[in-house]
Amino acid sequence: MAWRRPSSSQWNTFEASLNLIWFEEPLPRNDLIGYARLAASTPVPIAAGEREYGIQPFQRLIDAQAISVVQPDLLRVGGVTGWRAVDRLAVALYVRNDNRRARLVKLIATCGALDLDDPQPAITVMLSDES
Repeated sequence: MAWRRPSSSQWNTFEASLNLIWFEEPLPRNDLIGYARLAASTPVPIAAGEREYGIQPFQRLIDAQAISVVQPDLLRVGGVTGWRAVDRLAVALYVRNDNRRARLVKLIATCGALDLDDPQPAITVMLSDES
């Protein structure tokens, strides 16, 4: 659910006491100016990108200094290749990537490299509950 700009601005009055890691997709995805204004007005990093398709929207968000954390959706951004491109863009421009998804992308890339017809695969994939 996106918030209206005034509500997002009012949020700033009590956000510091909440110890937030980031403020996730607070506005409609096409409100680039709103994102940039909100990012400039709050110390809490703004995260967005789950609703973006392709790599170009991330470039616009980063160029506008509208976000501090990219959150590419693996299916919408173009699979592992698109996700890695957004990650490289974020790293190059000192923007954080939401690493919760990094393990999933690595797992998908690893599984894609497996020969599933091989009775003795060279790789064992193990998942853990670690954050």
